[in-house]
Amino acid sequence: MFALGLDIGKDSLYAHLQLNEDLEQSLHDLPNTPTGFQRLLHWVGQHDVSPSELHVVMEATGVYWEQCANFLFGAGCTVSVVNPTSIKYFARAKLKRGKTDRMDAAVIALYVAMMRPSTLVTAQSSAARTQATRS
Repeated sequence: MFALGLDIGKDSLYAHLQLNEDLEQSLHDLPNTPTGFQRLLHWVGQHDVSPSELHVVMEATGVYWEQCANFLFGAGCTVSVVNPTSIKYFARAKLKRGKTDRMDAAVIALYVAMMRPSTLVTAQSSAARTQATRS
């Protein structure tokens, strides 16, 4: 499983892909729109990573993460949405200083790789699971 950390704002998102301990890639300033999410998946694919091999983590800040999380979940990615305070204290514990969108995405990717947070359950997947248990 490959770790992808996303720092998502109102208009844009920054991505950091952890391919292995020594190889990382960053992508910055994608639009926070379905077109941007498609470009993100295309970029990940260029690194020979399929959506099913990807664990994506983003912070639960406002509502900006929701559309991206649902899109990536629908594409087959493992998606986790974590409390921003968890990321903040993780960064402090790892002695990561500075506060840029690119640095935040890298810290989130490191958090994924080390902490393996629980996955997202979307309204759609929850409804499908409920329907399956009723059948």
